[in-house]
Amino acid sequence: MRIFTVIRDVAITSVVPSRSWVFPGIPLNITVTAKNVGETTESFDVEAYYNGNLIGTSAVVDLAPDSEISVIFEWNTSNLASCTNYTITGKATIIPYEFNTSDNVLVDGTVESRLLGDLSGDGKVDMKDIAIAAKAFGSYPGHPRWNPDADVTGLEYLVPDNRVDMRDIAVISQNFGRTC
Repeated sequence: MRIFTVIRDVAITSVVPSRSWVFPGIPLNITVTAKNVGETTESFDVEAYYNGNLIGTSAVVDLAPDSEISVIFEWNTSNLASCTNYTITGKATIIPYEFNTSDNVLVDGTVESRLLGDLSGDGKVDMKDIAIAAKAFGSYPGHPRWNPDADVTGLEYLVPDNRVDMRDIAVISQNFGRTC
């Protein structure tokens, strides 16, 4: 009589925020990559967290052995405190009879929440930030002076519009003098 063992194992292999900092209120994408390192097709959930708080959950269905999938979560940052670092975690739910659960969680990434208008990242909104925005003024993606950091708002408040214009300068100016 032969006994066959089938290894069941899923893992989180990377957690990558779309940028290393954010202004509270502007959404940020978090990419969590999961891999089936077992020997059978698996279905499970992938979750993303910041400081232990759930960002989102996504179902992965029928992931073949030795296959990877990247799941993008849009993080609503409106409840973040400024001047704070947040740790990002990816998690794969444990599947029945899983061989190795130590690779189901990966803490890999820190996102800094900045003061709105602190383009330089020095903890204060000052003339450096106005100068960064002024240099990019009138630019858009593909323009030689384009700086996406200076595009903080558009027609809808805190929704960047791929243009650096007076709306962006106004938002930065409203916070002038604030410090962490």
